[in-house]
Amino acid sequence: MESLPAEYIADPHGYAANIHRRLFAPSLVKDIGFVSEKELAAIKKERAEIAAAKASRTRPQQIQRIVADNYGITVLDMLSDSKRNVFVFPRQVSMHLIRKLLGFSWRQISHWHGYAEHTTALYSHNKIQKLRKADEELDARLTMIEGEIRKQLGI
Repeated sequence: MESLPAEYIADPHGYAANIHRRLFAPSLVKDIGFVSEKELAAIKKERAEIAAAKASRTRPQQIQRIVADNYGITVLDMLSDSKRNVFVFPRQVSMHLIRKLLGFSWRQISHWHGYAEHTTALYSHNKIQKLRKADEELDARLTMIEGEIRKQLGI
């Protein structure tokens, strides 16, 4: 592994600037020669993980928006504390689709819908699965919503 140049050892701010370049411009860092090939691979992997994390934060929100739009309500209404079926059912559909299409954990799904307990998401997912098996019309509607989500998210 190559060592840091002398100016980075003498300048405490230079090291931070180097870290910034390493995270956001690894090809520049490689060209300048501050990191080894192994470090460069690790930097690229870290950048990919950061990008994936950003994408995973937006995907549940997109699913929530698509489901709310299909049921003619707002996302805020769907995520409200209301127990009215007009809001509860789309919320349960949203939890089911996030689990099915993105594979998020029960805890993550509950968090995205404003619940502390993972059992809410688990219950919602199981309920929608049972209803889909029993109701062909509902299954067709949810299949259509799934198709729209897959198209918009590219999955």
